[in-house]
Amino acid sequence: MENTTHNTQQKMGFLARMRQELKKRKRRIMRLIELKRLQRIRKKTVPAYTYCKNCGTKLEGMYCHCCGQYALDIYQPFWKYFK
Repeated sequence: MENTTHNTQQKMGFLARMRQELKKRKRRIMRLIELKRLQRIRKKTVPAYTYCKNCGTKLEGMYCHCCGQYALDIYQPFWKYFK
């Protein structure tokens, strides 16, 4: 009788360890997904050039403060417009 109790405790310990490992793996994957998402957002929000293509003024943000030209790269992917 002691053997069956010991075996079930071992199995429960194994299952508990497996659950913990799966939780760790899921947490790690979710962090990687969030990191990739943030990298995509940062890539899109950082101006690709430092001077306005329209008037030549030094850019301070996402738009030119003189003419209002959008400061992202003019070469956008074609699939972006089909979303």
